[in-house]
Amino acid sequence: MAVEICEQMGWKSPDYVVYPVGGGVSLVGMWKMFKILERIGWIRKKPRFVAVQSSGCAPVVEAYNHGKEEVNEWKSPRTIANGLKIPKPLAGKWILQSLRDSKGIALKVSDLEIRAAMKRLVKIDGMLLEPSSCAAFAAIPRLHEAKHVDRRESVVVIATGSGMKTIEQF
Repeated sequence: MAVEICEQMGWKSPDYVVYPVGGGVSLVGMWKMFKILERIGWIRKKPRFVAVQSSGCAPVVEAYNHGKEEVNEWKSPRTIANGLKIPKPLAGKWILQSLRDSKGIALKVSDLEIRAAMKRLVKIDGMLLEPSSCAAFAAIPRLHEAKHVDRRESVVVIATGSGMKTIEQF
């Protein structure tokens, strides 16, 4: 994904990559590839990562925002974003390290915000995405409101799955 992103951006990396984190292996792999691309001179800088989870299951967000080295198991996960309903990601320690290395941000969004993003994306952008993907899009307004991201900065949001598999949730 990192190579694809940079290639599509004319061999520049975005300022931010927003990723909905369940197991987190793809986030870790992307971070590793961005580091390689910078090391070999294909890009000048690496992006900051934004890890997004549902407020009903946010073990990575809690661990990162509390400065922990390990991700504790989330008790009683509840969310419409089934792809994010991973109470203890196996890659937890690597996710936290990737976020720290990228000077990243971790935040959680509610199921209401996820559902609103689902509706907004299908109505305005014509994108039918499943709830886990929409969690990442739901985070964008929060990133601007908290002034984490300036509107002039480039942001790539990773959509991880089609809404066809969860059409009943619309």
